[in-house]
Amino acid sequence: MPPRRTGAANRGFTLIEISVVVLIIAIILSAAVVKLDRILPSSAADAAARSLISSLDLARTYAVSHGRRYEVWVDIDERGWAVMTPFDAEGKIAHKLEDRTTLGWQYLEKGLEFDSILDGKGQVFEKGKIKIAFDSSGATGDLFIHFTHTAGEQYDLTVRVLGLNGLSSVFSGSIDPTMVSESDF
Repeated sequence: MPPRRTGAANRGFTLIEISVVVLIIAIILSAAVVKLDRILPSSAADAAARSLISSLDLARTYAVSHGRRYEVWVDIDERGWAVMTPFDAEGKIAHKLEDRTTLGWQYLEKGLEFDSILDGKGQVFEKGKIKIAFDSSGATGDLFIHFTHTAGEQYDLTVRVLGLNGLSSVFSGSIDPTMVSESDF
């Protein structure tokens, strides 16, 4: 009978080999989790709401820092939005609307839609392009932006923007502002 070999090849896995396997599994799992965000309706709706808030905050910050009016255009029908700058392609102040540049259009994922946008005056927009303007002090009107998801009402979200300070929040469901009456004072 040949003698038993007790060399390194027969002792099992080394710590480095186990570490490499764990690292590969972690990479595969992280890729799966990222792709899972695109599948889960609640994650897609929340990501879209946060992305819109990010664009609104960017426009507000630029309006204050540049001392110029910036706008976020929301196209309800095309399910997208873009930050509109007051500058032309050469970086000069644009005097015509068609000369102004955007920071790029962003679009909602499949299954998500803008249901409506409610401004501080009570006007409801359900189609077309809506202009959300930030003046040089960063102020805008109050807004309630309603998102719906084709997967069901439980995935609906509302983005609320407080016009005076620009504070943005995301709420589950479709919420509207509370009306104030004389008895509240």
